[in-house]
Amino acid sequence: MNTTGFLPGLLKLYRLCRDEKPRAVFTWLYHADLVGGLVARLAGCRTIVWNVRNTVIPWGAARWHVHVAARLCAMLSWWLPRKILCCSTRAAAAHGKIGYRRQLFQILPNGFDADRFRPDPHARRNLCRELGIPDHCFVVGRIARFDPQKDYASFLAAAARLHSLLPDSRFVLVGKGVDGENSEICADIERLGLGGVVFLLGHRDDMPALIAGLDLMVSSSIAEAFPNILGEAMAAGVPCVATDVGDSAELLGECGTIVPPGEPAALAEACLEMLRCDRGVLRDLGMRARARVSERYDLSEIARRYEMLLLDVARGGADRWT
Repeated sequence: MNTTGFLPGLLKLYRLCRDEKPRAVFTWLYHADLVGGLVARLAGCRTIVWNVRNTVIPWGAARWHVHVAARLCAMLSWWLPRKILCCSTRAAAAHGKIGYRRQLFQILPNGFDADRFRPDPHARRNLCRELGIPDHCFVVGRIARFDPQKDYASFLAAAARLHSLLPDSRFVLVGKGVDGENSEICADIERLGLGGVVFLLGHRDDMPALIAGLDLMVSSSIAEAFPNILGEAMAAGVPCVATDVGDSAELLGECGTIVPPGEPAALAEACLEMLRCDRGVLRDLGMRARARVSERYDLSEIARRYEMLLLDVARGGADRWT
């Protein structure tokens, strides 16, 4: 670890908490929960709220220090935080199994902006023209950073199987590190014979238009809590197929298909079944998905719930949590 900036940063945080005397300190993710929580407590703050944003990450899917931080947080959860916010019921349960104090968890799911992510009748045509995809093809999207948790290997294996059964399928991959310079992805594409049908777009800033241009969104992750990309796709009226991790199944409800993680054949079959539906059926499914997100996960409502919690903390309500 490079301590050049880390140790001065800790001292700055300590002095800030000591001088400002905040009523509460909120931290997000394992390292911030661990370090920020300890520093804030040492500085005299007794109301510390953690925020957990993922399920327990499998060994090998994250660096060693992430696992160490999670286990240390599990031990400290019995005396350090007053509350642990979490975006997923499954994530909370998974952390309870590794030792987190279950009674402290409060679930606040992610929210989605249905005004920003919305159906666009021109988006598909624009995307196909940009990439040179024939209009009659099916456009399948996978949007995620390149990370072991996202399991791009399984997605590409599923894409190869799907393309063999549905030659008109095309695959658009978007995210940090998902581009032509990624030797691992490029090697898989060549090995699986997917050249010319997979498009690596890397990082994009036009996500609402890009998502709305897809026929199907796929999440192949082996670890998630509450995937934002699924909610954004649903808000855009795009049907989804996802692995059964985190609260993906709860989010999709009856408006998508769930398959086991790490099983490319099952992922391909679910996509094939979806794409063989009449396009009108797919549109109806997408609109049902949009309605579900708008009703259950409206961003303004989730923000209101966070605001109420913050006000409760400011009034000393956190003392009632334990």
